[in-house]
Amino acid sequence: MAAASADEPVYYRVDRVYEGCCEFITHSFSEIIPKDKIHEYMDCLFKKLEKGKSPPRVCPLGVTPEEYLKDPNAHYDLHREHDKKTGEYSRHCNPSSKVVRSADGLEITVRDDEYVYKAVPLRMMTESDLTNPVKL
Repeated sequence: MAAASADEPVYYRVDRVYEGCCEFITHSFSEIIPKDKIHEYMDCLFKKLEKGKSPPRVCPLGVTPEEYLKDPNAHYDLHREHDKKTGEYSRHCNPSSKVVRSADGLEITVRDDEYVYKAVPLRMMTESDLTNPVKL
């Protein structure tokens, strides 16, 4: 496949990928999204997924999901210290968010369901592809 020129429009589709019993299964969404709209689309999808899933668990010791993600070991140490001081067992929890977005914003992972939503770049067929087919 020929490389896309800089002035060629770029489009995306979103795939939902999960592991079946023996292989990864991919479902592709039918929408074709222009490059300038993909982040807006992924923002909307993220909000819908986050709203549809139960919110992050609340730590009884007040650790926020952001603090937990920065240092999960400090969270566990806090629970151990609390248990030693009180002589009780505080439930060890995982207050991290169930819906997580990648740094570039083009991938969303839903932890409980093990789904990954990925924005996949597409190259649209052009007139030159029809007149100059790539030989394998």
